[in-house]
Amino acid sequence: MMRRRSSAAPLFAMALLVSGCSAGLPLWTGGGTTPTGRVELTAGGNARVPTGKLAAGRNTSIPERAARAGVSPAGQARVGLSRNLDLGITVSGTLARFDVRYAWELSNDGTTRYVLLFAPGVYGGGFDDPADGHGAAFGADLPLVLGANYGSVVELYVGPRFGLDRVSGELFGDASPVDGVGVRAGGTVGLGTGFRGLLGLLELTVQHEWWSGDIGGAEGDVHGFVLMPSFGLRFRL
Repeated sequence: MMRRRSSAAPLFAMALLVSGCSAGLPLWTGGGTTPTGRVELTAGGNARVPTGKLAAGRNTSIPERAARAGVSPAGQARVGLSRNLDLGITVSGTLARFDVRYAWELSNDGTTRYVLLFAPGVYGGGFDDPADGHGAAFGADLPLVLGANYGSVVELYVGPRFGLDRVSGELFGDASPVDGVGVRAGGTVGLGTGFRGLLGLLELTVQHEWWSGDIGGAEGDVHGFVLMPSFGLRFRL
């Protein structure tokens, strides 16, 4: 039996947003990896701002919380394994991402260092809200970043960011099961400045998301741009 194609794409988009999928987890890559044997702790916040069809559900019966731009506190911890390799965990809201960063050094004159950073990671988490529903989201993050460090005072980073996402759960409003997959592509740019192990970070990710799946057996798809600004304060121990 063929499933009916849903005309309520905004409804599907809102279900995805409720679940926190393709979450606004910041990268906070900085201009390089964490030094060997050192630990970096970052605390701050991030937002996820959907646009276009991804935000069209503001006029539907889905709870208003789902249509608002999501803002969450965020934190990150990293440990340096070698000069060019570190491990980290990033937490935002109910989601957590584990990643590894490897840096290829492009140039280093003693005060200015340029590197190419690959930071693949996996994330997972869920939601359980009396008004909206419950479910889980997981996926992969694949950023490739050009980083620059100027005298350990200014750090810049920019590059493409790709991802894959999966979400499943149930909306409490009508007990509809939700199951969807997503693909995203975009880019991230960031700036950090500070001294003596303390660095302030500003970051912006802009990406386009494509989602496909179903709610209660009704298939649907939706796509649009998402803005994900974030800020953090990094301490190096």
